[in-house]
Amino acid sequence: MPLINFPKKINRPRACSDAGAAWRLAAPSAVWPEALPGNCKKLAALPGRPVAEVGLCLFETKACLEYDSNDLPAWLAELGLSFHVHLPLDLPWQAGMQEVSTAIHGLMDKVGYLSPCCFVLHPPGPDLLPEVAALFRELDIDPARVLLENVDGQDLTELAPVIEPAGFSVCLDLGHMLAFGQRHILDDPRLTGRVAMIHAYAPGPRGEHKSLALLDAEGLAALAHCLTLLPPDGTLMVECFRPADLLSSLQALGEILPGLMDASPEGSKKAAT
Repeated sequence: MPLINFPKKINRPRACSDAGAAWRLAAPSAVWPEALPGNCKKLAALPGRPVAEVGLCLFETKACLEYDSNDLPAWLAELGLSFHVHLPLDLPWQAGMQEVSTAIHGLMDKVGYLSPCCFVLHPPGPDLLPEVAALFRELDIDPARVLLENVDGQDLTELAPVIEPAGFSVCLDLGHMLAFGQRHILDDPRLTGRVAMIHAYAPGPRGEHKSLALLDAEGLAALAHCLTLLPPDGTLMVECFRPADLLSSLQALGEILPGLMDASPEGSKKAAT
C-alpha cells in the first residue's frame, strides 16, 4: 500500500487541467544518517514509491566540490528518480562573481549526468541577480530553472522587480514563511506567478524541519494557499531531514490534501459559484 495516494482533481491552479495535478513529490538527499547515495537508494525503495524526485543537498561549497564517484556514483541515474539541486548555502558571494561562477561550474560538472531539472538558490542581493542569470545562461541553463527561495531576512519582495526580467522562478519555503512572518508574499503577484516548487514542512522552535502532521490551522491554510500556486508540473518538496518526520509527512499529505484543497482560496471560490 503506498504511503500517499494523490486523489484526482485535488489541485485547481490556473494551468491545471481536469486530469488533475501532476506534481512531482520530492524529498531531500539527507534524511537518513548516511551519505547521499544511501539516502537516494532508500527513497527509491519506499513502499509504493511515493517519492519521484530527490533534491540533492549540495549545501557546502568546498565539501561538495570535492565529491568523487563514491559520493555521486553512476548508478544514481538508474534508480528511476528525477533530481534537482539545492545549491550551496555558502557560495562565495563576498569573493566576487568569478569565484561564484567557478564554484557553480564545478558543481554542474559533477551532477550533470543526473540531468537535474532545476536548481534552488538562496539569493544574493538584487544587484547580483542579473549576473547570476547570465552565469546560468553561459551553462546553457535557462534562468527559469533557477528557483530563488524565500529565506530569513529575504522574503523575495525586494528582489521581485529583478526576478521577472532576469527570468528566475520561485521556490516557496513554507517553514520560512511561517517562522519569519512572510505570509504576505502569497499576495504578491510578482512572485506568485513564478512559483515552481514548494518546500513543505512544519517549522520547529529551533529551525527544525518537522513533520507536516504538526502544522496548526495557520500552517495548513498557508500550505493550501501555496498549493494553489503550484503548476501541475511543479515540485512539492517534503523538506524533512529525519526519517520519522519524512514518513509522517508523506502519510499526513495523503490524509489532508483533499480537505486542504477544498478549504483553499481557489476551492472556496469554486464552491461559491
